Amino acid sequence: MSEVEALRSLQASGANVPRILTHHEEVLVMELICDEQGQLAPQLAQVELTRAGARQMYDKILQQVVILLLNDLVHGDLSPYNVLVRDNEPVVIDFPQCVSAAHNQQASQLLERDIYAISQHLGTINPEIRQLGKQSWQIWAEYEAGRLDRDFQPDSELSRPEVVGDLATLVGFVQEANEEGELERRAAEGDADARALLRAADRRARRKAQAVANAEQAKADEEAAKEEEARRSERRGKRGGGGGGGGGGGGGQSKGRRRRGKGGGGDKAGDKSGDRDGASSGRSKEQGEGRSRRRRRGKGGGGGGESGGGGGRESGGRESGGRESGGSGQAPKGEGKGGSSGGGGGGGGDGQRRKRRRRRKPRSGAQGGSSNS
Repeated sequence: MSEVEALRSLQASGANVPRILTHHEEVLVMELICDEQGQLAPQLAQVELTRAGARQMYDKILQQVVILLLNDLVHGDLSPYNVLVRDNEPVVIDFPQCVSAAHNQQASQLLERDIYAISQHLGTINPEIRQLGKQSWQIWAEYEAGRLDRDFQPDSELSRPEVVGDLATLVGFVQEANEEGELERRAAEGDADARALLRAADRRARRKAQAVANAEQAKADEEAAKEEEARRSERRGKRGGGGGGGGGGGGGQSKGRRRRGKGGGGDKAGDKSGDRDGASSGRSKEQGEGRSRRRRRGKGGGGGGESGGGGGRESGGRESGGRESGGSGQAPKGEGKGGSSGGGGGGGGDGQRRKRRRRRKPRSGAQGGSSNS
């Protein structure tokens, strides 16, 4: 049905819809919906209502929906934005998407959606309207039964009947019940075959119930196993995170111990790495002191004259503990200090000192102690 035909049918039925002024081919001219002052009528979404006013407006819009259905029409896109309010009366507009209630298989769903949209909007003002919107199924039920009239009001106390999804299963249950009743009647009359069939049916029922119970138990066990595995994974994750933190703390403590070991021997409770670092530092210090002593000896042994002799005396004294002078430190008879003889003595003393240093190097510590004394 076209929009023009729908509007003319509804207007003849007394519905609050725009009046058609003229129509030519695809051009449709309708009246402008205004109030008594000539102002454009506002949309329902723009009107401020009280709780009582919202309930009255819902009843009026529901009556317009019933009039549409009595004309075998469903709006299909009813909302607070295509309902205008003129003089406190609703005017339904926008009918291009209306459908035939007698031929469209989704007409009942569209009807419930239209009423649901209005009830949700007005329900923000009066929450009772939301519950009334859930009873829209009664309008379609009355329409299918041929009992719908324009003054129909849904019953808020009535519950929606359950819809049978599998009719074949329902028929099977009814047949089994009838057969079981017939068997019980025959068994009561003394029919042995009926009694045997009843016992067999009872055994099948028990096995079926046991199978259902086993399936439910298996499903419950599977869910419990999944939950337990999730808890274990969570605990492992927490332990892994804590261990990483502890390892970091231990590393920091070990570094602190190494620093203490380098500073002066370290703490007795320090770890092995700190002790090794302390020992390495001590050996490095001793080696450095030994190199310093050898450099001083080399400087004292070279040179000539009195400086060479003086160097010989210093180095020779340190090396031999003061027992030998190293040549020019104590000159032979007939030779004075200094001069070329002094220089030659210093050179000979240097060669002898190198030989003694090589021979006495393992006991250099003891000789050093003797020299200091």
